Amino acid sequence: MTGLRTIWGVSLKRIEEEFGLGVQTSLLNNAHGYLASETLKIENAHLKMTPKGQFLSDGIASDLFIV
Repeated sequence: MTGLRTIWGVSLKRIEEEFGLGVQTSLLNNAHGYLASETLKIENAHLKMTPKGQFLSDGIASDLFIV
């Protein structure tokens, strides 16, 4: 999830390829609130921080980690 802090974000395709569709689905379910509040966005199949989300990036990233 540290990729969220980069300009490239996290590749949803890579998440699916490396960890499976279930993990990708779980990630998107967990990100739903952040997407709705416009602190995250999906752009070109990458999950990315918005400028609004940059201030909250540490908390958002830790919420999306799957342990």
